[in-house]
Amino acid sequence: ICMARRCLPFLSVLLLAGPLVPAPAGQAPLLDAVSPASGTLGTQLVIGGSGFSGRGAPKVLLVFDADQPVSYRLRVLSVTDVEIRAEIVQAELGLASVSVKLPKAPAAVLEDAFEVLPPQVTGVAPLAAGPGDVITLSGANFGARKLKVLLFDRPCKIIASDGDSVNFRVPPSVPDLGR
Repeated sequence: ICMARRCLPFLSVLLLAGPLVPAPAGQAPLLDAVSPASGTLGTQLVIGGSGFSGRGAPKVLLVFDADQPVSYRLRVLSVTDVEIRAEIVQAELGLASVSVKLPKAPAAVLEDAFEVLPPQVTGVAPLAAGPGDVITLSGANFGARKLKVLLFDRPCKIIASDGDSVNFRVPPSVPDLGR
């Protein structure tokens, strides 16, 4: 691009990288991809496409079961014209479509774009414990948020957790099973 005999080559690169203006009001944004393709509560999704900015805050949903839709709103962390970053704060297990709705525009949907995975326990240590003892569960897909552990339908205090392990304290009121 040249203006008054001065060329600005870097602007032409930006123009080739994608639209610099938002999609017109009333037009749905375009969705290209969701990454990662699976995860748990606390997972941050990167939604790629165009037409996301300049028209107000987007509403991002995970939509389960197309016949009787159940949807969960994601927490939007950041928005550019070509990318939305959003965190899963509540969901159910299974395959979900990702929906992005901008004010005064129809929703754009990527069908079956994300799978909420169930927790998998692969180890327990120690194998025997009593009230007040700490137990470690190892495995996968425990999530980064809202982790709850129940023992005999009683809530346990979480000591530490990450996506692959959780340490919790046995509550004082569990049945004694002959430790």
